[in-house]
Amino acid sequence: MARKMIGMMVAIGCLLLLSSVQVFAAYTPFMCTQAAIKNESTQTITDFQTCKTAVFSAVVKRNAVAAQSAQIYGVLYKNDIVIDTKKIDMTSTEMSKAVSFPIGLPEDRSKLTYKVFIWDTEQGAPLAPVYEFGNDASVVLDPGATVVTNFASLMTAISAKGTTGGTIYIKADRLDCNAQIKLNKSPTNPLKIEAYPGMTPVLDFTNLKEVNDAGVGIRITGNNYYIKGLIIEKAPDNGVQIKSPSTPSPSAPVNAGNSTLEDCVTRYNKDSGIQITNSADHNTLKNCYSYRNFDIYTETGMGANADGFSIKLSRVRDSLDPRQNIGLGNKLINCFSWENSDDGYDSFDWFEDLSYENCMAWQNGDRKVFTGEYDMRKGNAPDENSPLIAYLMQNAQYRENLTKDLSKQAFVIPGDLTMPGISGPIVSAKWSGNPNGFKFGSAAVATNQTHRTVKNLIAFDNGAKGFDQNNAHVSIGLNNAVSFHNGTNYGLELTTITQFQNVIGFQGSSSNSFPSKFVATTPSSAGQVAYEAEVRSMVNYIENSVRANMIPKDIDFSFHSRGLNPPPLGGIRFKP
Repeated sequence: MARKMIGMMVAIGCLLLLSSVQVFAAYTPFMCTQAAIKNESTQTITDFQTCKTAVFSAVVKRNAVAAQSAQIYGVLYKNDIVIDTKKIDMTSTEMSKAVSFPIGLPEDRSKLTYKVFIWDTEQGAPLAPVYEFGNDASVVLDPGATVVTNFASLMTAISAKGTTGGTIYIKADRLDCNAQIKLNKSPTNPLKIEAYPGMTPVLDFTNLKEVNDAGVGIRITGNNYYIKGLIIEKAPDNGVQIKSPSTPSPSAPVNAGNSTLEDCVTRYNKDSGIQITNSADHNTLKNCYSYRNFDIYTETGMGANADGFSIKLSRVRDSLDPRQNIGLGNKLINCFSWENSDDGYDSFDWFEDLSYENCMAWQNGDRKVFTGEYDMRKGNAPDENSPLIAYLMQNAQYRENLTKDLSKQAFVIPGDLTMPGISGPIVSAKWSGNPNGFKFGSAAVATNQTHRTVKNLIAFDNGAKGFDQNNAHVSIGLNNAVSFHNGTNYGLELTTITQFQNVIGFQGSSSNSFPSKFVATTPSSAGQVAYEAEVRSMVNYIENSVRANMIPKDIDFSFHSRGLNPPPLGGIRFKP
């Protein structure tokens, strides 16, 4: 049973050496305390080479009295292999429970790492960041790699490796980024910017004060870059942008392309989390997560531009353009987009083919996410990382309104409250975010020669459409699609459907629209409950993880083929 968990849980988390677990009480009914690794003398271990035995111990506590029993699991990894699990049954009256693991220590401990998860089956999520411990000698770095610990040294390393390539590891919990990271070369070998093994650096662009393209956090206008394991947040524009030069020149003879983002999170940026634009080609977004990106000052209204992922605004092919393959070969694999102010995924005015595989979109384009109401109605504190909420929290009347029972009255923003840059009172400011999951084009994409490949996609809780043609006449292949609880689950009547396999829809507010002869399957009532429960279990795991600066790994999308049998330990497991 435990080995089935590896795909979801291996290598998640912060590198912690016997440090205390943070508590995220708003998101889970449990917490983990008193965690430690002790040796044979019951002393905390600081050196695995000298001790003879080791035991991990912790106490799991409820945050509040529960009316039902619960199951908690502890999971122990040795060098990323599950070697033990402990089931912790808690009765409805028990408020705490101890868990411990004896840890076997081999003679050769030079490459020894352990990880311990405390897993909440009710929420389908870890209780807190993973405990990871062992010897630094177990970390294997790329030959010739540079390890940086601050923003200045990162910029120096990028400059030094700009033409030759190589690997840069960021060994820091957080970098204060006061300038744009410009990746504008075409290095001979890939230039890799990665998290140091076991760490998840947050690149915070709060102090970048530029706007438009100059306000992008990481801007790629060159070729052959690889970015992995980073959280990019609070840029004045896109978190990450891959953009080809507007006009070819001797210094920019090719498109921005052949780059990969993997295991990255983009959040709280003031435009789309990740954008590929201007016909950049052959880029891959893999295992990326994008949420709560919000453009507050857009002229057409708040929220109009900040998608989770945007691959849009490509250049129409021109016979005089010397570049080849413009706009081709871009892929999104295992990407997740939620609670952004505009669409989850947007390919507005993108004239080339796109491929989506194992991707999800939920709760996009909802104004309430960015006023604090959405969180408050879920019993959570308002998210002050959002600039509008941070501003509102300075107002005493707003704070007082938050203490009221929202089940009995409306959520109220003070009517006379204004904000610099917004015309008129905040409460009546125009909202222009589009609550769509996947948007596949625009009216300008008027030919079915442009194709969208869809495999294993899920859209739900989007106020407008789960799958939206947006007036585009693209061709589309639908292979395993689930859409539920959207305004309209599928709005694709103008498309040319080339494949239609296992397309499921239910609980849409309005009817689906397909070309004639195509109809989505509606599961039984029991099937709908099973689909929704499994999907929401995985979503809860994802949201809890990224809030704790943990990046989920290898989420598996095989539930179409394996059926809806509950996976072990209460969390969703989708395997490609």
